[in-house]
Amino acid sequence: MYQIQNIDSSNVTRYEKLTFPRFRGLLRKEHQVSIVAGAASCYGYPAGLILAEAMEGGQNGKIHSLFVAPRYRNLGFGRELLLFAEEKLREMGCAKLEIGFIDDGNSMSAIKSILSKCGWGEPELDKEINKIDVFLLGKEGWLHRYHLPPAYTIIPWPDLLPTKFEELKAVEHKLCPGFASPFKDQPVSPHFSTSFWLCRQEKIVGWVITRLTAPDTLYYDILFVREDLQKTGRGVQLLAEAIKAQLREEIPFGTHIVLHSAGFSNPPLIRFTERRLKPFAVKTERYWNSYK
Repeated sequence: MYQIQNIDSSNVTRYEKLTFPRFRGLLRKEHQVSIVAGAASCYGYPAGLILAEAMEGGQNGKIHSLFVAPRYRNLGFGRELLLFAEEKLREMGCAKLEIGFIDDGNSMSAIKSILSKCGWGEPELDKEINKIDVFLLGKEGWLHRYHLPPAYTIIPWPDLLPTKFEELKAVEHKLCPGFASPFKDQPVSPHFSTSFWLCRQEKIVGWVITRLTAPDTLYYDILFVREDLQKTGRGVQLLAEAIKAQLREEIPFGTHIVLHSAGFSNPPLIRFTERRLKPFAVKTERYWNSYK
């Protein structure tokens, strides 16, 4: 006997392990009317969980996670949970629904089947996260082939003069889009030994910002070169400088995100990743979205 019901304070602890840690706080917001949390049980045992939220003033509904315990898969629980969340979000007035999920290599076909049966659109690739073995990558010749023209210099992150830093702040909004800003707040500060500025005739025209997210892993957060210089190869030279610095620091792994969604993708970066970086990936996560 199975049952689909709302999560409340009496059963939240039994089901919170069925979603990602970053979403568990939503389950405890009992009086938050924008949250949808549906639990599936089989003869009283937790079988699955769906967690969703009405966003943007209630216009759009986003399904944060859908999980069915392995022993209860292929029994229809996933479909029933999805229909439960859809109904609740529609009652809230959500005109558009979105679900995001990770392709872990095992459940992609099952998720696509559930979405298709419930009338959702074909999944679209949103982004890809690669974890690269930098020690293996360091043996590649291209890292050492690039040489900057005389007008350019690469400066370690901490060595930039305060006056230059203030000059950049004054023109930042004209130079780069917000997501590439070196001034945006982040929970982890730049890793000084592997982050660099690119200067052309003493003007800052680019930067690479890395962050140490684990003792053995460096996250390549931002790689930016001024728009008129983006086809000159300066971005690759900046990246090569950061990778060589990472090798000197003996940090074995590097992670980076490649966006694929319409309006945000960078085809040259995608091609470069496929050719130069992905062959050395020890792990790849692909994030997909579907809409209804």
